[in-house]
Amino acid sequence: MKWFSSLKIGARLALCFVTLFIMMIAVGMFSIYELSSVNQKTVDITKDWLPSVRLTLEMNTRKSDFRTREYRHILSTNAEDMAEAEKRMAEDVERFEASRVQYDKVISSPEEKRLYESMLATWKNYLLVHDKILELSRRNKNEEARALMQGESQKDYIEMDKLLTELVEVNHKGADAASASAASSYDSARLWTAISIAIALTCGAIMAFLLVRAITGPLREVVAAAGTLSSASEQVSATAQSLSQATSEQAASVEETSASIEQMTASISQNTENAKVTDGMASKAAKEAVEGGSADPTLYAIAAYHDEPQLAVAVFERMLQGKKTESGQAYR
Repeated sequence: MKWFSSLKIGARLALCFVTLFIMMIAVGMFSIYELSSVNQKTVDITKDWLPSVRLTLEMNTRKSDFRTREYRHILSTNAEDMAEAEKRMAEDVERFEASRVQYDKVISSPEEKRLYESMLATWKNYLLVHDKILELSRRNKNEEARALMQGESQKDYIEMDKLLTELVEVNHKGADAASASAASSYDSARLWTAISIAIALTCGAIMAFLLVRAITGPLREVVAAAGTLSSASEQVSATAQSLSQATSEQAASVEETSASIEQMTASISQNTENAKVTDGMASKAAKEAVEGGSADPTLYAIAAYHDEPQLAVAVFERMLQGKKTESGQAYR
């Protein structure tokens, strides 16, 4: 997944969202397709097979009612009962034809079509025999009418009953097959929808993991760099504080040294002044000593120190005279 890691964060987000959007569309379309299949099977049951079963049963019922009223017509002995029976039979034929016309529109298989056409041909022949029976019954030729009822009419009736029963079974089987197919389609749709959702969730989780890792990796590096910078900043701050403290201490030391130098300077100045005073006093004392006749070597040294040769010579001469006087006195 190096190609994914090389993408910018915006491109990664866009790719993840587009992929999830496509997966959502795919899951939705697949679910709609499967639901449409289930719905089609349901429509086949409700619009085709169940109406076919209902209509074939309706035709079979009308056929049986019609047969019963035929017998009642033969057994009737007055015109009023016969007219009532004929009225009921006309209603049965009308309802039978209405059901047949509707059923003709919902035939869906070749076998069903074949059975329907055979039933229709038998029904038409049955009605032709019915007209003969009805004519004999009206003339009160009941034995002949009964014989025709139990002969050719009975044969057509049995054949019609058989064909209608087969049509009912065919439609029952078609409804059961459609129901099983709908249930199978539903199970398949549920399974594949669950699989599609699981795949979409898995892909989404993988992409989310890659996206989070791709984002958090650089963030961790940034946080680590920020921590390093913070540590370095703290070290620089500590160093700056140490330097500031050392500078303050050096400044204080310089101030102390400056004060000491000023104090020494003041002391030297004071000593210089004192020396000048002392020097003046010594020079004055030497002069006074020479004038007074003193020949102290100390006075000579003072005169020599103060660079006064005349005074030094005078002091030296005084010293020589003193020595001579001392030697003469000793000789004596």
